[in-house]
Amino acid sequence: MSGFYNDILLKLGLSPEESVGSKVTVIGFCGVFIEGHSGIREYSEDLIKVGIKRKTVLIKGEKMVVSVINKDEIYIKGKIFAVEEEVREK
Repeated sequence: MSGFYNDILLKLGLSPEESVGSKVTVIGFCGVFIEGHSGIREYSEDLIKVGIKRKTVLIKGEKMVVSVINKDEIYIKGKIFAVEEEVREK
């Protein structure tokens, strides 16, 4: 795996083994492509939360819309500011 991909996995708190079946790809500052999702948890123009495995990914931006969604993939487009893991208190 590339160093960039491993850096993204680290930031999301995932190991390479956990990432199998889920993949988050940021396309410039205008889109996010998620493979292996488990559904949208929250949706607004400036915050979209998407489940992957046992985690939730937060996409923060402006004028965001879900352009494509099916059982395996989601494509979100708009002005993307950040992609983060939701911090859960234990």
